Amino acid sequence: MKKTLTLVFTALLISLLFYNCKNESKNSDDPKTETEVKKFYVKDKNIHIVYENDKQKQITFNGSDEEPIFYNDKKQIIFIRNVPERGPYGEYQRKKLMMVSVDDLSERTITEKKPYKDGNDNSNEIFRIGNPTISIDNESIYFIVEKWVTSDELVKVNIETGLWDELFAANSFEYIRKGNYKGQFLVTKSEIRDKGRAAYFMIVNEQDIVTKEFENESSAKEFLKIINSPNNE
Repeated sequence: MKKTLTLVFTALLISLLFYNCKNESKNSDDPKTETEVKKFYVKDKNIHIVYENDKQKQITFNGSDEEPIFYNDKKQIIFIRNVPERGPYGEYQRKKLMMVSVDDLSERTITEKKPYKDGNDNSNEIFRIGNPTISIDNESIYFIVEKWVTSDELVKVNIETGLWDELFAANSFEYIRKGNYKGQFLVTKSEIRDKGRAAYFMIVNEQDIVTKEFENESSAKEFLKIINSPNNE
């Protein structure tokens, strides 16, 4: 009798161990927990990612990177790299727009030169990449860059080819992704009107056609808050 109970207990123990091993193996092979990226963060000016299972991985190592954006279903990350330079007036930093692969950490430059020399420094190097934002069709990236003494410019750069499309003068912008103004921009422009030069707030399309104007900055922000609310689809 005792021998029979021992054999039964041993069989149950083996079954339990086998089940646990199988379950652990299943969890470790779960593609979501092992390969799906949950978020990113910047530490010491390097980009790190966090997987669904909370494992972490550093993916850039230059110590000069900022403003990461997920791209291509989180398979790649677009980011800004600051590049130190030395000129006749001392040291300075220029910027370039980069992409890194989450899997193999390969990098490539999207763009690092303006197709013109700006009115501030007479340089085609990039010194500002303001609010980089991927287009709805995922083919281009918008950002603000220096252009004139009185104003910067909103540009559209093809992510694959790096070709620039200069859109219009703007000091800042927000890209509208839903609602009646989907695909347009809420922008701040420095313009001379009846009261002289001042900042004006409006919605424009890529052709710089104004579709809505705002009395002041607070009303523009309130409109954007309503547009971006979960209830507005």
